[in-house]
Amino acid sequence: MFFIYFVIFVLAFWWTYLWYSYAFLSGLGPVLAPIFLVTFVLQIYRWRKRKFFENYVSLLYFNYFIFAFMTFLLFAAIPKDIFFAFTDTFTLKNVRQINITIVVLSILGILWGVRTALWGPLVRKIHVPLLNEDFRIVQISDLHVSAMIRAKRVEKIVLQVLSLNPDLIAITGDIADGFPNDLRIDLEPLRKLNARYGVFYVSGNHETYYNLNAWYEKMLELGFNVLINSGQFIELSTERIFIAGVPDFSTREQSSPGLAITPAKNFSGPKILLAHQPKSYLAAAKAGFDLMLSGHTHWGQFFPFSLVVGFFNPYCKGLNRHENLWIYTNAGTGFWGPPVRLWVPAEITQIELRKK
Repeated sequence: MFFIYFVIFVLAFWWTYLWYSYAFLSGLGPVLAPIFLVTFVLQIYRWRKRKFFENYVSLLYFNYFIFAFMTFLLFAAIPKDIFFAFTDTFTLKNVRQINITIVVLSILGILWGVRTALWGPLVRKIHVPLLNEDFRIVQISDLHVSAMIRAKRVEKIVLQVLSLNPDLIAITGDIADGFPNDLRIDLEPLRKLNARYGVFYVSGNHETYYNLNAWYEKMLELGFNVLINSGQFIELSTERIFIAGVPDFSTREQSSPGLAITPAKNFSGPKILLAHQPKSYLAAAKAGFDLMLSGHTHWGQFFPFSLVVGFFNPYCKGLNRHENLWIYTNAGTGFWGPPVRLWVPAEITQIELRKK
């Protein structure tokens, strides 16, 4: 995350330099570049003074809105200013019209992204042919319960999940941003999650920021099956499957698909792994899993990050195949950071395992 902030910081200075160098062409530069830098500093301050911002959620929303808006302008302004640097065919009037258009489109984009984020997740249906009988997994991931995703929204998501009549519920990490005790009221609706064969949970990278063991205890208290390099067999009507899970990939040696599959080494039936980051795919394929369910990437969460997320995460979105391993990466059921999801809606995934 700090690497991302560093890159944005460098880009912001580059943007400032370009717009000041060509101030005659880019009239917005001298005004907007400092605003971008201020919002960047506010984001860093938010991490250091988290409690202050969480007590004033409206300020949190405003800060995120401005930061997202300025990010949009940054990505729009860089190619525009580079183009203007090498041409003199535009008049000042033309440039001002283009600047105004960029600002208006950025505002509209942010507003639509906020609307999509606050509207809630859609249900995305996929099919993975592993069984000869009906079996439905409903996956949620990256819920990010926090000062911006409270009990009312969590309750709505729980009702959506239950309406799908899942045989098994998979939660693939980043369930919240904060300490379990601070979020206990907002987490309470999750207690209603139930499925015929249980609710299974693995941790994400965000749980590690807020006392991972406390999160494990909270998930157990909510009635979930917590998978830590472990798994168990599930007996169906005519078949059985093996469901396993590992801690987040960021824990490195503590995340081991090879260890998780140990009880099923000689099992020829479907073996399913829950792993927060799709980066676990190599170890999962080597261990012999048939399906891996992941999250983490948010599919970039909003444009234009959705265009570059694949450079940092393999199999960053949707259903993919690596050798004998199916990989599904959930787009995230909540949101992280700015409440914006432009062209990347949140999702609850309905996974059907019956062979057609």
